[in-house]
Amino acid sequence: MSNLVKQAGIISAADFLRLFVKTIIGILLARILTQAEYGTYRQLFMIYTLMAAIFMVGLPQSVYYFLPKSDGDTKNKIIRQTVDIFSVLGLVSAVLLLVSRHLIAGVFNNPDLSRILVIYAVYPFFMFLSQLYYSIMIGLQQPKKAAGFIIFSLCFDFILILGTAILTKDLFFITCSIVLSVLIQWLYARFNLRKYTSGSWFDYDRELLKAQFRFALPIGIAAIIGVISAQVDKIIISSYFSPELFAVFAVGATELPFIGIITNSVNAVILPEMSRKDNVKAVSDLYKGAVRKNALILFPLFVFCFVFAAQIIELLYSAKYLESVLYFRIYLFTIPLRIATYGLLFQVFNKTKFIFIISTFTLIVNTALSLVLINLYGLKGPAISTVTVTYLTVAAYLILIKIKLRINLTDLFRLSALFRILSAAVLSGAICYPVLFLKVNPIIRFSGGLVIYGIVYYLLGRTFKAILPYDRDVVRSVIHDIINKVKRAAYV
Repeated sequence: MSNLVKQAGIISAADFLRLFVKTIIGILLARILTQAEYGTYRQLFMIYTLMAAIFMVGLPQSVYYFLPKSDGDTKNKIIRQTVDIFSVLGLVSAVLLLVSRHLIAGVFNNPDLSRILVIYAVYPFFMFLSQLYYSIMIGLQQPKKAAGFIIFSLCFDFILILGTAILTKDLFFITCSIVLSVLIQWLYARFNLRKYTSGSWFDYDRELLKAQFRFALPIGIAAIIGVISAQVDKIIISSYFSPELFAVFAVGATELPFIGIITNSVNAVILPEMSRKDNVKAVSDLYKGAVRKNALILFPLFVFCFVFAAQIIELLYSAKYLESVLYFRIYLFTIPLRIATYGLLFQVFNKTKFIFIISTFTLIVNTALSLVLINLYGLKGPAISTVTVTYLTVAAYLILIKIKLRINLTDLFRLSALFRILSAAVLSGAICYPVLFLKVNPIIRFSGGLVIYGIVYYLLGRTFKAILPYDRDVVRSVIHDIINKVKRAAYV
């Protein structure tokens, strides 16, 4: 398990770096651009998220599943045919985005989108392969190469996007820099995949391709439904309100991005390992350990962000986005559920049809409830709907895990441990709450609250036996490893 922890640590470190740089870019753009322009910028990436879910059809997940099980020749076949397919799908999505730009601008109530999409339309073609390269490196169990690609990409994103934003303060030219950066990433991925992709185009192993699509399609369809369901609140807000109001909503009504990084990094490592296990108990033990480790981070993060929500929004996006605090707090209630990835077990046991069933249920209910609540409660209606449906979705997954996979939930969730972690987190938040009333600089108040919360949570965690000696040893080992790598790099 220690090797898995190290792999997850490498992926998490790289993804946290990506998060940090993307967050800095987003924060500065929110301050540089008007709310209308920033709303347009956020809509561009919402459009890409939808396009990627539709056209990737679950193939990256199939790479995670099949590559660890395959030998050298079969691995190359999987990589080559997946790269070729992604190239075609990226081209199709780019053309579709270009020809439908006026329709998209009308649906999103934003005429400026049609002009920006002329340039942005090629983004999916380049970005599809970039995302696939990352999945391939993880599937090949080469997390250092995956992390290296992230760092390479971030360098160009940071320099090109922020440099253009500071110099021009014009969204059109910023979009051009985004496309240029992803073109460079595409060239990097193509160059480094060349040893796996030699051979004739479309010279495929049909049986392998069928197996890959049989596995991927249910996940892909579920992903389409899941992404639409996750974005349905923003789609509805875009069609009902102006880009300015959409920007305010989008800043607050979003899950903390590093939540997905934590869980996805763990999942990317344990899914191949779980796929190798031949009994339910071994899979359950891996899953249970991952859930507890996620909870140690996510539970205190939820409580701290809820208490200091106003300070977080003001410090990051300035006072002009303080109206976003309400939506931010509503969405924070999804964090406690993210300690587990409930569809992961259905992937491991190759019963992905249940992912499709639940995702369909989620989309239908969330869309209907969002349309009802937006008329009753305005902007906050879709946010309430999304959080409510998320809880219903998790309940449905747990029921199916017990009934269809015949796994006792107590074998997957160590409830006593989770309760101790949550208790330590909530009590720490209550102790730190008076910090909000200190008459000091907001940055000092926030920083002081963060330090106090961290110390109190650690002490209570040890007292409640939520934080174990093993956890401290892992943290120390990771920190020691990072310091050694930095020292080695300094001498190169």
